[in-house]
Amino acid sequence: MIFYLLTMKAMIMNNINDSGIKPIGMNVLLKMPKREEKTAGGIIIPENKLDTLNILSNVGIVLDMGYDSFININGEQTPEEKRPKVGDYVYINTHAGRDIKIDNQLYRMVSSDEIRAIVDENTITKFNKL
Repeated sequence: MIFYLLTMKAMIMNNINDSGIKPIGMNVLLKMPKREEKTAGGIIIPENKLDTLNILSNVGIVLDMGYDSFININGEQTPEEKRPKVGDYVYINTHAGRDIKIDNQLYRMVSSDEIRAIVDENTITKFNKL
């Protein structure tokens, strides 16, 4: 899964938005990793346990953002250094946003206020060890 996330980021950094979806307003489009459905030993993980066993299901890569993303209640844009950019890994709540599945690829449309943190690329490899 870690390799898959790093490959996804490389594609996004080359400006490949193959989803055909352009978020508007305060929405952010995330590309979500494919979930592992078997353990390393070949045991099939039940569907209801996949999200609880896989912390990476809460991490996505920013694919695109609406024009009003990251605007505070005063109508001011959040400073650039404090908001994610296209290609950044972000952490979201488990039930944030709406899933969109196109050609077996999972995307998630979330409001910009549902993004909880920007995740450093080096931290992604540490998630695999949890």
